[in-house]
Amino acid sequence: MTYNQSLNYILLLISFSKEKRLTLEELVDWYHNKFKEIGFYEFQMSLSKEVRYSEFVKNLVNGRKGIYKHVKVVETDTFYEVTSSVFLVGNTIYFDVLGVSKEEFHEFAEFLIKSHAKSLEIPIDYIVDTECERITVYKLMGL
Repeated sequence: MTYNQSLNYILLLISFSKEKRLTLEELVDWYHNKFKEIGFYEFQMSLSKEVRYSEFVKNLVNGRKGIYKHVKVVETDTFYEVTSSVFLVGNTIYFDVLGVSKEEFHEFAEFLIKSHAKSLEIPIDYIVDTECERITVYKLMGL
């Protein structure tokens, strides 16, 4: 999926949820329930912690690279820190066309990543400000 497709897909989901009078939290719940229905989380939890953690970090980084201009990953002994500029890649006209604010977009991103991490039992912190999004993914002990 290309950048524009990824961003437009997310914006369409948010716009649709607003039309249906769903909160962003309800949209994320619906989204994750679909993955639960097909057994995604059950399968992920059957994997070793190391594989589950590795896939989570890889998907987090790849997802951010498809949306943000600058993505940096720092690894320490205890965590990965994924920092992304909040300046989105490419044309952002669809925010206006679909009636979605950048604040709503970032709020959805926060709810989604926190819900996903919780379902996979991976501890994270999520911080976004006017310049960057910072996600700290704490390493699981015993890996």
